[in-house]
Amino acid sequence: MSDELQLLIEKMVYGGDGLSHADGNTVFNIAQRLGGSLGVSLLGSLLAARAPVVGPTAALHEIGLVLTGLAGLALIGALGLKPIRSRLDTNTRV
Repeated sequence: MSDELQLLIEKMVYGGDGLSHADGNTVFNIAQRLGGSLGVSLLGSLLAARAPVVGPTAALHEIGLVLTGLAGLALIGALGLKPIRSRLDTNTRV
């Protein structure tokens, strides 16, 4: 699996005519699963570290604030993305 991922990343970085929609889906799914695993473990560690200090309810509220802050940062980043124009959209010129 790691060899396949390396080939996909090389195609994306260095270009290539063989990159397909399925290849992009594969890279996205791998990144999504890794991000989810790391995110859950980091939030669990934060809860375990803060609960003895401030109590479990307050620690859970702190995690909610962290998630809200991350969502706000993601929103700001998403606003900076270029819109994707569909080839089927007939109202715009490319």
